[in-house]
Amino acid sequence: MAVDYPYVHDLGRLLALVRDSNVSFPDTVREAVRLTRYATARYPSPAEPVTQEEYEVAVMHARHVVEWARTLLTERSTL
Repeated sequence: MAVDYPYVHDLGRLLALVRDSNVSFPDTVREAVRLTRYATARYPSPAEPVTQEEYEVAVMHARHVVEWARTLLTERSTL
């Protein structure tokens, strides 16, 4: 199935495309939309620096996504 994924930093939009492609994902991945605020953090902005707690939560969300993606890729490679 081919999906035209746009080049965007909006993780909510990208997850909606995944969902609309009939690929399921756990709630822990759904929470990754919170990472969108960091998607453009490499660009200069007036944003406040992140706290240690915010950093740890963001890393946790990112790890959940990576774990889910690895599982999905492993499952698909054995088909």
